Amino acid sequence: MSVKKFNAGTTLVVVDSNILYTKNELEIINRDFATDLSECQWYERQQLLIPKVVISKLVFQKVMYAAALIADAAKALKTLSRLTESETVAVEDYKLARPEDRTPNRFGVSC
Repeated sequence: MSVKKFNAGTTLVVVDSNILYTKNELEIINRDFATDLSECQWYERQQLLIPKVVISKLVFQKVMYAAALIADAAKALKTLSRLTESETVAVEDYKLARPEDRTPNRFGVSC
């Protein structure tokens, strides 16, 4: 575990996946939270910390969404092949790395 010094007068904001979660699968974080955080920056300097487990969970959610899209595409191509009586075109099977292997121990951003 690394220790980081924070500047005096800086508010430390530690977030969890619930506050960052968005049902919009194309966004990385919740737009309302990002807007609120931006507004708060007018009043006080902030340091945002996102723990590794939170980043891993967000990456996992996006990976699962991508896997579902790939499965849907494969199903649609199979149906199209049957309807056109042509050879089934395969969807590439992407090997996605485990989210834990792709995230740092702690991610911090100064605002």
